[in-house]
Amino acid sequence: MATSGTPLSVQVDWEYMDFLVGGMPRGGTTAVAQLFNFHPDTSCYAAESHLLPLMMEFAPDKPTPKGALKSAEKILHSQNTSVLIEMPRFSVSRGANAKWLLFDEADVALVNTKILGLLESGLYGAALCRACMGLFGDHIKARTGKAVIGEKSPPNVYAFQQFASLADKGTFSLLREPYAVINSMIRRGENAEDTYASPFRQETIGLIGLYTQYARAIRAAAMAGNTQIVTYDNLIAASEETVTTLFDAVGLHRDDTAIAAAANSVRPKGRGAPWAAMGIRDAALIWHLTKPIRAVHGFDAAYYDDDEARCAIGPLDDLDGGSIHVLHGVFQFVPSIAAVGEQMSEHGEALFRLGDDARSPSLS
Repeated sequence: MATSGTPLSVQVDWEYMDFLVGGMPRGGTTAVAQLFNFHPDTSCYAAESHLLPLMMEFAPDKPTPKGALKSAEKILHSQNTSVLIEMPRFSVSRGANAKWLLFDEADVALVNTKILGLLESGLYGAALCRACMGLFGDHIKARTGKAVIGEKSPPNVYAFQQFASLADKGTFSLLREPYAVINSMIRRGENAEDTYASPFRQETIGLIGLYTQYARAIRAAAMAGNTQIVTYDNLIAASEETVTTLFDAVGLHRDDTAIAAAANSVRPKGRGAPWAAMGIRDAALIWHLTKPIRAVHGFDAAYYDDDEARCAIGPLDDLDGGSIHVLHGVFQFVPSIAAVGEQMSEHGEALFRLGDDARSPSLS
């Protein structure tokens, strides 16, 4: 019996990807992907392929039209040249490990040909996503010699939201509270030398929109039973426990040396509160506009109040009254939320539209 999105004439003869990582950009996806690479049997492609969201664009619920295949071929060539060749080379030039230079022009041409074959065969939806990541995993396995293969791209979570069983051993979605995420986005966007940071070079209101998109997709994927949420807090607070849980989830044998090394790689860096560098208006906007999605993920007032190690910003429920409690209880005056709302009204509708129409942005 054919699976959804698999024509009866198609014979799939490669192994599927073992596991996939997605979730909040600037939320710890790279850190978690790299945890797996401490285990001697595993290779997780942390440099990001963005192939899964691309397949979701090409054929989410029906085959790619024959007349669109030429355009698909051009898009594949353009994206994979950028993502699989140019971006890793840029990262290595800035200090990343050269072992992630796994693709050259010939490799990309071969991968493109195989993916185009999938599209020509009529695959779509979950079947296309699984097959595409499977052949990508075959390439990683051949290059690394590892037995268990994974891949990480933040927008993978949009595929997790739609489909179950995209990887044999599971999928993982990273979640982090909004102040840390948005502050990290801002810092990366300020790096003029980072040519791949353009999605983060926008007003705070736009970054709130991105956060909302991803947080809603993570929630939907988890509620559907299609992914396991990994919180950045758990990653930091219970590093060895979290690493052990992740290794167990993908069936890796216990390796105490690998667990200890992986856990040590995610120790807290001792930075200050992420809102400390923000203006009071931006801090208030983040608090107010992310409140609904923060609440369902547990990032409510109690979350910020109860943990002194997090430099809690305190209860902000009196925001409408004109006060905001920040930085260990120091009160500062800000305009009422109504006044702030007037200033951002031209952006507000777009923000909430983004939250409801969660398409997968291409973020690195």
